[in-house]
Amino acid sequence: ECIDDAIIACDSDGVLSYFNQAALDYHGLPKKSIKPDEWAKYYDLYEADGITTLSREQIPLFRALTGETVNNQEIVIKPKDLSKRVMLCSGRKLIDSNGNDLGAVVSITDITERKKLEEEETKRRVQVSKYNKTLTSLIRHPSFVNADLNGLLAELVKMLSDTLNVSRVSVWRLNIINTISNIECMELWDSKTKSYSQGVVLSSVDFPSYFDALITDRTLLFDDVYADERVKEFTQEYFPANGITSMLDAPFHFSGKIAGVLCLEHTGEKREWKVEEEAFVISAADIVSIVFEASQRKELETTLQRADKMDVLPMTTIICWESLLGMRICLKMKSLIIPG
Repeated sequence: ECIDDAIIACDSDGVLSYFNQAALDYHGLPKKSIKPDEWAKYYDLYEADGITTLSREQIPLFRALTGETVNNQEIVIKPKDLSKRVMLCSGRKLIDSNGNDLGAVVSITDITERKKLEEEETKRRVQVSKYNKTLTSLIRHPSFVNADLNGLLAELVKMLSDTLNVSRVSVWRLNIINTISNIECMELWDSKTKSYSQGVVLSSVDFPSYFDALITDRTLLFDDVYADERVKEFTQEYFPANGITSMLDAPFHFSGKIAGVLCLEHTGEKREWKVEEEAFVISAADIVSIVFEASQRKELETTLQRADKMDVLPMTTIICWESLLGMRICLKMKSLIIPG
């Protein structure tokens, strides 16, 4: 009676003869001396799909009674007033020392939590595969290959919105003037209006807590934006005006310093961000870092080429990065150097 597994037995006529306490708890019903034809209906027994009622011939105890050895048969029980459980059943026929048929017995192990974890891991692997496909699409996009920052940002914000089902995705450039910082929206995609926008500026004077966090944190996760001190200044106007309930931000960098931030703004019900979602957004921000750096170099090269007094020589630069999702990404580009 102290073991966690359920033990159920029947006599040679198929009448239930023994239920231990675990069996009673799982089913939420008392042992009832009924025939095998009634077991599935009375005890709510289903196949592994949780939908199809077990036939008499599929019930583990009946299989054991007919002489089969049952090993790890998966079934589902769905008691009317209790939670559904996924069970693993093993059983055999009972024969005494004289060869007399005594009936059959099965042991039943609750694997509900294990199955839940397995399903969650399968879903996680599917999501990670989906995220890697998105990253692959980004690095194969002509805007990435050609270091076209504006083109890449337009593609990236929409792609992240679609992949993560987030209403608003944007990229902001960080500007620092003396002791005052601001972030300027370079590209924002709103999936509800199906439109892009740019140009909004947010200042550290108005949002000091957020700017402090932006400088120090690798990512900024806000499952509930109204319950986090780091974004308290946004709760008066910005969040209510845009219907934002959860947010996930990841800075991007240039020359080892923060150059801006990739921002995902979720609307509707509050959202608890997953670890793989965070890793995906960090990887996307790293792609922005690569193209941002490459575009800055291109701008410098254009300036140098226009300066008649400057002699420049071509060279090839390769910028490489490995994402948290296990992808290695390299951007090969032509650069210029000034002879010393």
